[in-house]
Amino acid sequence: MALPCEVRDGELTEGEGARGHETKTFMIKEENMAITTGFSLPGFHWRRGKQAWDRHTWLYVSVIIAVVLGAAVGLIWPEVGQSLEPIGKGFVSLIKMMIAPIIFCTIVVGVGSIAKAATVGKIGGLALLYFMVMSTFALAIGLVVGNIIHPGAGLDMANSSYDATETEAKTTTEFILGIIPTTFFSAFTGESVLQVLFIALLVGFALQGLGDKGAPIMDAVKNLQKLVFRILGMILWLAPLGAFGAIAAVVGKTGIAAIWSLGVLMVAFYITCILFIVVVLGTLLLSLIHISEPTRLRRI
Repeated sequence: MALPCEVRDGELTEGEGARGHETKTFMIKEENMAITTGFSLPGFHWRRGKQAWDRHTWLYVSVIIAVVLGAAVGLIWPEVGQSLEPIGKGFVSLIKMMIAPIIFCTIVVGVGSIAKAATVGKIGGLALLYFMVMSTFALAIGLVVGNIIHPGAGLDMANSSYDATETEAKTTTEFILGIIPTTFFSAFTGESVLQVLFIALLVGFALQGLGDKGAPIMDAVKNLQKLVFRILGMILWLAPLGAFGAIAAVVGKTGIAAIWSLGVLMVAFYITCILFIVVVLGTLLLSLIHISEPTRLRRI
């Protein structure tokens, strides 16, 4: 344990209980040791090197390779490509399986962690307003780019159909009543995301009302959230396989026109993203900087 001391005019003066020069030297060495403990220089792996890819980069590259291979299989062996369609559908089903628990855990943890319900309402209102405004701009940009580039033109989709008569609400009353699930757990077995959101909000506000008594339940939900995202991470490693089966099936059904249409769709997607980020979000950022600059100068 270091002995008390003080520095005056650049000299080290020992306090009470000092033991001479040896004790002072030991104290300085001990303090230097405490400062440098736990510090290490950046290492260099002899096999991977400093510029090694992480596993997410490998997954991204694997998906691209799988898409290219799937397109090749669909062009060379169309019947084989069509037979791989269940692989793509299986991967999509796995992702859809995780939507309900992810929404439930995220909303419950977010709402339940805030002490006051009024704060949740204020934050939720601002978030909803921001979402509606930004979504309007995004939809407008998407419509303009879509009408100019026309992605998907030339695809033979005559055999494709979508029937929403059984799930789509026809009136406002049916839409509102459709948010309420039949039972508490039926929301997790159905296909309505709004029902899961409704249950999650109820649970989150209920945990707020319980206070300290709801802490064990909140800890359980947080642990469940970790488990859910762990499972989702495992499923995402199947993305190359799912992309391979889906692209092979689409190209096997529609031919080379599918590749061209997908390429045009990707170009339109990136153009839309660039316009939204640069024009909309850039303008918003500049406005916030312009508004906050006078306030910062007044504080100075």
